[in-house]
Amino acid sequence: MSALYKKQSNYSPMLSENQNYEAFSGISATWDFFGIHCHDFFEFYLFHNGMPYFCIDEQVFPLKPYTLVILPPFHLHGLVSNRPTNDYRRSWLYVSPALMRNLGMGIQDFSEFFKECVKNGRAYFYIDAEIALKLNALIESIQQNRDTRTSIERWKNYIYVADFLSIAYDVAKNSNVKCKPIVLNETIQSVLAYINNHFTEPLSLHGLCKQFGLSPSHMSRSFSSYAGTSLYDYILYRRIMLAKEMICADKPFMEVALECGFNDYSCFLRAFTKVTGKTPREYKKYIISRNSGIKE
Repeated sequence: MSALYKKQSNYSPMLSENQNYEAFSGISATWDFFGIHCHDFFEFYLFHNGMPYFCIDEQVFPLKPYTLVILPPFHLHGLVSNRPTNDYRRSWLYVSPALMRNLGMGIQDFSEFFKECVKNGRAYFYIDAEIALKLNALIESIQQNRDTRTSIERWKNYIYVADFLSIAYDVAKNSNVKCKPIVLNETIQSVLAYINNHFTEPLSLHGLCKQFGLSPSHMSRSFSSYAGTSLYDYILYRRIMLAKEMICADKPFMEVALECGFNDYSCFLRAFTKVTGKTPREYKKYIISRNSGIKE
């Protein structure tokens, strides 16, 4: 796996923390599944070829060429496959909430619009090839200029991002087709749904096995195969992602720790630093810096 995707699989905030956007378009000859995850920014995922399924939280949807998936911050998501794949082609655009607000110019709140779409079950869109090619061309332009530091090239990138958001807005607003989820692994999807609703409560492998009628070995093996991580690490990760969301909402650290299921602050501090690579205070400082303006 390349260094780029190793960094992604560690759930970095963005590939570059100094940017409010990130873009990528490309093909991987081979691809190893790296797990369900989430971000503290928006992701617009454009699928071209090579993967059968994609999940948001515990729901699984089939992928087909020219699927656009809209993912607001803190929605768990990831590719679902029971085997490595070949010739996986996709494009994606990451946009920070701060940049979304700036590009709306006080006229259109893109952030709230896309959040409401997903809340209403409208995150997947099968789009025409012509629209998909336009979106991909914008992503490629942003990717090409990503490392530039000249003012004019940064300005051009903001225009490309705004154009992308405008097209995605029209797609989401005008589409009347609601994609239906499928059942890929009923038991594990039920386990995921239960964890997603109870992860701030005391949970154990033994208790979940008893509730769902599985042996510990079968539960551990099936869950890791499906989610790309151990059951324990998934619960921990889910708690830390809620903690990040609460910190973004300016909640006090002690309140965050207790509401996310940690018995004391020191335990929360260790877990948060382990998962994110930052202390809660450092993460809050990063969010404030990123939201204070569009800086690269």
